[in-house]
Amino acid sequence: MTDRATNPTAAAEALIAQLRKKLRDLATEFANGEINREQFHTLYERYQSQINLAALAADEFAARSSVTTDETIAIRRNLAGKALAMAVYHYSSQRFIETLGNFDVPYADIRDTLTEIARRAAEGELLEPQTYPYKDHYLLFVAGKYTASVMVFSHEPVVRQTTTVQSMHADFEVANAAILKYPHVIGELAVPFHALIMRSLGKRM
Repeated sequence: MTDRATNPTAAAEALIAQLRKKLRDLATEFANGEINREQFHTLYERYQSQINLAALAADEFAARSSVTTDETIAIRRNLAGKALAMAVYHYSSQRFIETLGNFDVPYADIRDTLTEIARRAAEGELLEPQTYPYKDHYLLFVAGKYTASVMVFSHEPVVRQTTTVQSMHADFEVANAAILKYPHVIGELAVPFHALIMRSLGKRM
């Protein structure tokens, strides 16, 4: 069995798993009316910041253990995908119910993809994330039971980034299930993506 005390990468990954559970617990608490929207966003950003630090450490440890040079690490950082904007598409109402950042992707450009995702989700199919090049950027589609997230990245997202968006989207649906299950969305939504987008844009909530 791997000793986490002597394997910093394993220790960082274990911490990430613990923090992700706390994020899901927050989503459940919001859904149950135990915390308000401001509390949810503030606490979610705090835990997500800790996950980001742990993920950065894990990636650094893994890179250096493979004898990667400082120059190579710098290149990886410079070409890493940054989340620039996002929108959440609601299947039932067939519209975007939340946008963050400058989401300037015309609906017509992604309508077919969203329609197909909605159709397959209605059939109960579990959909894997989809990434496509789009002009000078990349689009990441993450599907859930009620909605799909469309995230605009500056460069192609890596697996860890995709996993982060998946987790956030799942938390979004857990937190807002009571609203999302209806044909039309009415009410304030808890939006886990705030921290990810605002940090990339150098802004605070």
